[in-house]
Order: sequence, then C-alpha cells, then structure tokens
Amino acid sequence: MRDARRAAALALLGLACACGCGAGDPNVLLITVDTLRPDHVGIYGYERDTTPEIDRFFGSGTVFENASASAPCTVPSVRQLLSGGFDQRDDRVPLAEILERRGYDTAAIVSQNHFVHETARDYARGFAHFDMQAPDAVDPHGLSTRTADEVSDRALAWLRERRGEAPFFLWLHYFDPHDPYEPPTDHRLYHAGDASTRGDDRRADLIAERRDPSEPWNQAGYIFSEIDVAHLRDLYDGEIHFVDAQIGRVLTALQADRLVANSVVALTADHGEWLGERGRWGHCMSLDDEEIRVPLLVRDRGGQLAGEPRVAAPASTLDLLPTVLGSLGADPPGPLYHGTDLRRHAPDRIVVALWGGLASARTRRWQIYDRAGQRTLRAVGQAAAGDSDRADELRRLNEALNSTEALRDRVAGQWQSTIRELRALGYVE
Repeated sequence: MRDARRAAALALLGLACACGCGAGDPNVLLITVDTLRPDHVGIYGYERDTTPEIDRFFGSGTVFENASASAPCTVPSVRQLLSGGFDQRDDRVPLAEILERRGYDTAAIVSQNHFVHETARDYARGFAHFDMQAPDAVDPHGLSTRTADEVSDRALAWLRERRGEAPFFLWLHYFDPHDPYEPPTDHRLYHAGDASTRGDDRRADLIAERRDPSEPWNQAGYIFSEIDVAHLRDLYDGEIHFVDAQIGRVLTALQADRLVANSVVALTADHGEWLGERGRWGHCMSLDDEEIRVPLLVRDRGGQLAGEPRVAAPASTLDLLPTVLGSLGADPPGPLYHGTDLRRHAPDRIVVALWGGLASARTRRWQIYDRAGQRTLRAVGQAAAGDSDRADELRRLNEALNSTEALRDRVAGQWQSTIRELRALGYVE
C-alpha cells in the first residue's frame, strides 16, 4: 500500500514536469546549522560579531524574525524540514525528489552521523549524491566529528566537478555549534578575562558532577558558576564564528561564479539550545523558545523574498519546501504538506511545533503551550495583557491546538524509537 501511494504521488509529479516545468529554474542552496540560536547571530541583533559572513550575504535578503523549528531535536526536525510535513508518509514527496524530477542535480553533504537512523531513507530520498560521515566516526558521546571545514571542502569540490547545464539543489548541514564546544584556536575570540577552569566538554562535566546518576544530566546546570556559564557561552560563540567562516567560503564561491543572481539560498537551524537558562543545557526537552526558535534567512536570486527585508510574522522550518517551490513558479504542494509559502505569509498566522506529545501554537504575540493536556499562555515579544484582540487570538490558538490532536498522537507514535534512544542518552526524561 505504501509503495502504491508513493508511486501515485510520483506519477502526479511526473505529469506536472511533462507539462514543461523546470525551464530556467534557479539553483537552490539549503544550509542548516545544528544548534544555532538566532540571538547569537549578528543579523538578529547579537552584540558580538559572530557571523560576519552570514550577515554580509543575507543582508541583501530576507530575515524572518520569529521563525521556529518544527521540533527541538535534530532527527525529527531535519526530516520534517526536508519532507515538508510533521508525520512520516510515503506519499509525501520530499523537496530533493521533487527537484530531482524537475531535472536538478541533487547533492547533500552533511555533518551528522544520526542521519543513518531507521528513517534515513527520508533524509536521502531524491539526492543523487548523499555524502555523510561514517556512522562510527563519532566522539565519546556518540556525536558527529565531521567539522565545518570538511563540509565546505566537499561542497566546493562538488560544485567544481559538476557537469552540464542543469540547475542544482545542494543541502549542507554543519554540526559545529553542537556540544562539545571545541572551536579552533583562531576562533576563540571571546575569552578576555575568562577565569573559568572548565574545559570544552560541558556534557562530560554535567554527567560526572550531577547529584545523582539518575538525574537528567542536561538539567544539572547547578554545577556551573556564572563564570563557568560565561565561559561555555564564549566557546559556543567561537564555534559559531568558525562555522560562519566556513559557510562564507561557499557563499563567496557562489558570488565568484556569478551564481547568486540565479539561486535561492536559505539558511536555518534544526533547533536551538539551552545555554544555562534555568540550569538547563542541551535540547530535545521542550518547546520553549531556547530550543525551538531558529534563524531563518532567505536570499532569492540575489535579493529579498517578495521584496521584504525583515518579516515579523511567525514562520516555520516546514515553510522552506513550499517557499522554494513557489520561488520556482511551481504549484503549491498540496494538503499533505504542513508549511506555507513565505512569499504569501499572513501577519496573523499561527505556527505549530510538535514533539513527543508536546504541542505549541504561536502568533507573533502569543503562544499556547500544551503539556499532556495542560495549556499555558505565554506572551511573545511585546504582547500586552491589554491587547484589544487578545480573546480572538487566544481562541484561534486553542482551535489550532485542538486541530492537531490526531496529528500529534501520530507523530509521537512514529518517533517513539527516537525518544527511547534520546532517553538512553539522558536527553529526555
């Protein structure tokens, strides 16, 4: 049955492409950076110059100021971003496969050993070239070891070696801002006055020094002093500075080869990160802003998306697939997909995130967070208790959450094995 549904979906795409789509299609470059918080990115107002290359390139594009990941954990979030939907369906064709059928050269070069998960076919679908580090190339915590310079080296080599006139879709995933925080020496720029005696591996310290071995290590932040927290954030910023420099190499090559004017370039993250707030470190725990808010930057053929420099309306990483297709002039992807073409966003839009039975619905001013049926209202940004249209907005948020209940249960069931793995690693309770 699943094969039949997939065949039917592909037949529809094949029919669409037979009607002449693809002529003059732009290149598409998708960059995802693991664990990158927007409030540590210069173009979002960060006081440190952590991202000069990203800021320079996307200064001519569009900044989505209130973007959220679909989930706070890499394995589901990236899969959902690539496929355009929360749940796993064989008849939902992912972005790479759609573009491959339009005649694109497709390649992925990723720093993430977890893309060999049992659903790895969902990450690799549609990529003629899928370059992932070996599954056993991991550090003592089982984490990825392919660094940003290697990702960019391989990306530049692939771009040089391409043949023919077909447009390309290239997806790059960088891991470096993820712990442990080990930036190269020349990117450790923020340590003036640092008096901490801590090293780079805060996870090892949390595991070793928590009060009880049964306690989740990522919630044992009481072991760190304020000086230690500042030290670890300095290292995190150094990792961002390093990955920015390596991304800059790829962006500079696009400009040198005069490809920017005929390319859609997007940069986002799979999730955020707790950096000591409320004693927490890491991710995969919640749908709080620390984990769910991400940068989302788009440069469309050298300029802004739909002529907008900054967009305050909520956006989701699920929006990338329909936005890319919309920029190509393709038809909207249909009801199986859960995102919105950001060229036609609504100011009062509601964005949903789901993870492990948790659900969040938010507008630009309010968020309702559902934990096991218990809903909490939170103000977002400059929302005020006296807003005249608050009641209507809260009604719409509750309706949005109510409408996700069946989907939420399905998503939670599909990711049970991932949640068990994360629980074994101490990520989730």
